[in-house]
Amino acid sequence: KLYDAYVSVVQSDVWCLCEAERFALQVLPEELEQKHGYSLFIRGRDDSPGEAVHDVIATTLHQCRRLIIILSPDIRKVETELLHENQNQLWFELNLGLHDALLRNDPKVILVEVDGPVDYCNLPESLCFIKRKQGALKWKNKFCGANQTTTYSKSVFWKKLRYCMPAVGTGNIQSAA
Repeated sequence: KLYDAYVSVVQSDVWCLCEAERFALQVLPEELEQKHGYSLFIRGRDDSPGEAVHDVIATTLHQCRRLIIILSPDIRKVETELLHENQNQLWFELNLGLHDALLRNDPKVILVEVDGPVDYCNLPESLCFIKRKQGALKWKNKFCGANQTTTYSKSVFWKKLRYCMPAVGTGNIQSAA
């Protein structure tokens, strides 16, 4: 497979850079790509302009070993509110990835809840099934003292996430030179 993980951010407001998107675009790549040598595909960051979006999503999902779905508590029942093209692409991405994960167990799905608990009753049944089956990792970005996030909670989160990720080949790890 070409990528270790495909990162999908499920959010209700595509115009707002929420904590889930900041986590996907900044925090996750810094930790997994730069520190641990994983290869992530993040739509919007790694795709090329002008490509047929649905084809890119389908092709890339099949080239990934994991599907990381990042959820935030501000998700509304968006299936009936899909007006924006980006949201249509997101739900295509989510449904295609979940379909393959449920039928073929490939890619394996990792759920990450960012910024608090998520109400799964407003999400697709396939996502609820995966949540019931394997649970979700919880990213807590609580600040203590002088804007420092608790080191313990972060280290436990990253340890659990790396446990869910595939093994990194020795050729992928970047030297700290």
